[in-house]
Amino acid sequence: MLFEVLWATIYYFSITFLTIIVFGNVGALYIPINYIACLCFCSVPISVGQYLLIAYLLLLITSTFMTACIVIIYSKVKKIIVGLGIGLALIFIPMFVPKNGNMGKVFCILPSVFSNTSLIVGENLKLECLGTEISILGLGCIILPIGTVLIVLLLRRIFWNGRVEL
Repeated sequence: MLFEVLWATIYYFSITFLTIIVFGNVGALYIPINYIACLCFCSVPISVGQYLLIAYLLLLITSTFMTACIVIIYSKVKKIIVGLGIGLALIFIPMFVPKNGNMGKVFCILPSVFSNTSLIVGENLKLECLGTEISILGLGCIILPIGTVLIVLLLRRIFWNGRVEL
């Protein structure tokens, strides 16, 4: 988990550094996100720096959850290739599920889809539940950290029971 946090941090610091280099100064982090040509459709009033920070936090949340899930899978399977197959299925299958309908929107909470930053600026997906609309972005930001804590506690219990006393 330390490696994935370190990797995500290096990744987003390099993107921020490249953004500063491309636009020529640090002030580029303060321009509205819709000034960038590929994000001109965005109606969310955030700056480039805020967008990068939110995307970084989303990546940390989702990658920590996925790392914990894959560690649980590897602790439970006997053959490494089975664990690899299940882990890859957890990552890639949710990406190909259509986002229409409530079931498709629930799949957007899964980490491999949730880490896509189009949920921040492009798609304003809302899940309708009992007559109220709930934002997928807000729901995922609540469910995934709670799920990560629960999975890490489960991991601690699994590995604590297997420890060797000296």
